[in-house]
Amino acid sequence: MGLSIHYRGRLKTPELISLITDELVDICLSLGWETSLLDEDFSMENTSELVPTEKGVKITGHLPLKGVGIAPGEGSEGVSFFFDRDGNLIAPLTMAISGTVKGELPWAAVKTQSAPLDIHITLIKLFRYLKKKYFEIFEVSDEGSYWETGDEVLLRKKIEFLAGKINAVGKTLSEADLGSDPDISPHELADRIEELLRERWDEL
Repeated sequence: MGLSIHYRGRLKTPELISLITDELVDICLSLGWETSLLDEDFSMENTSELVPTEKGVKITGHLPLKGVGIAPGEGSEGVSFFFDRDGNLIAPLTMAISGTVKGELPWAAVKTQSAPLDIHITLIKLFRYLKKKYFEIFEVSDEGSYWETGDEVLLRKKIEFLAGKINAVGKTLSEADLGSDPDISPHELADRIEELLRERWDEL
């Protein structure tokens, strides 16, 4: 849960990958945002897969992507601008799970719920600039409606509304005695949590 920006796209030509990557690195440097680069061999087959580790999962194998990952910091998730050989925007995790793009373009997303308002606004302005300069197709679904309206007041209201919902859910779960029954199954526990959240959501 939390306000996010969803986006997908295809470059006007794959030859633009290096140009958009270089410009994004320069922009991020000026904003004080961190970046991470991928410059893998497109001629090699995709052999990437997710492998569980003690700290979660990691991607192993060859991931034929080029581009840049952006870390705005200050509570924002990372922003993925990685591309396949055809110039399709695809996140590394998506490629490792689903493979190469076939048919409909995949969505990427960045959650900005916990970030300052300025980061959400800056990302939307960046997306507008990149869409015009580099992309043949670029679609955005902004849960804060700033992409569609440019309304900063509406964006702030939506962030505050969701923050209230998140706090209410956290309070409900912390107050619930969910772990008192040692014989409860994971399925029963999930059902109990769902019931609690549904009741709480209806009250708000």
